[in-house]
Amino acid sequence: MIAFRLLLVFCIVLLSTLSAGQDADVDDDNQTLVRDAALAYEQGDFDQAIDHYLTLINRGVNNADVYFNLGNAYYEFGQLGYALAFYLRAQAIHPRSATLQQQIEAIRAERVDYQRDSQYLLDRLADSTHSLLTLRELAVIGFVLWSMMCGLGMVWLQRRSQQLRVILIMGVIIACMVNGLLFARLYGDGQRSPAVIIRDQVVVQSGPGDAYLALYPLYGAAEVRILEQRDLWIRFVLPDGRQGWLPRDVVVIV
Repeated sequence: MIAFRLLLVFCIVLLSTLSAGQDADVDDDNQTLVRDAALAYEQGDFDQAIDHYLTLINRGVNNADVYFNLGNAYYEFGQLGYALAFYLRAQAIHPRSATLQQQIEAIRAERVDYQRDSQYLLDRLADSTHSLLTLRELAVIGFVLWSMMCGLGMVWLQRRSQQLRVILIMGVIIACMVNGLLFARLYGDGQRSPAVIIRDQVVVQSGPGDAYLALYPLYGAAEVRILEQRDLWIRFVLPDGRQGWLPRDVVVIV
């Protein structure tokens, strides 16, 4: 019991430390642009605010506040797809932000397309950690758990304690679960990149081109996973398993 309490405290401290290092600060050279973007937003000039925030991102700024504020500007501008995409990018840096989660859920409730949870197990497992842990946090926790279990295993080999054996078995189970979630996240987000539809309405084709059969429409802020890219077209899958092809420029990869 004491060992698990120590493990819990260690993980909490580790999460706090990792979270502090995830968000890149905006340097002094870009602070003026941040202020200009905030002023444009306050004055209702959302188009100008969007331009300023996109300039920051093009300069290499990787900051959750910038992504969040850009999402807000797009939302006020009526672009739900772009808003959701940048909210999700902000969530990748600050996954446990309640405000971000509220904004994401608001767009998901407002969009035309109703989307259920994915029918693919690995996608569901990957999605389950997005609002809990960053990828780096998940990887470090998985590594630390395995390291601790290896150390505990060596201690058990020397002492052969029944209590240590129970703790070791439970710890290995937890480590397997965490690393299973890590694998799902790496595979789901790496090989099946999440993306968001940014057009108000698009028609899905049966192949990579307009000459193929039109299948069904999708609407702004629908979420897909990209399976393949061919020239200027992508093949995607929806959470319900439907697939199709779309022009590459109608989606933003999260």
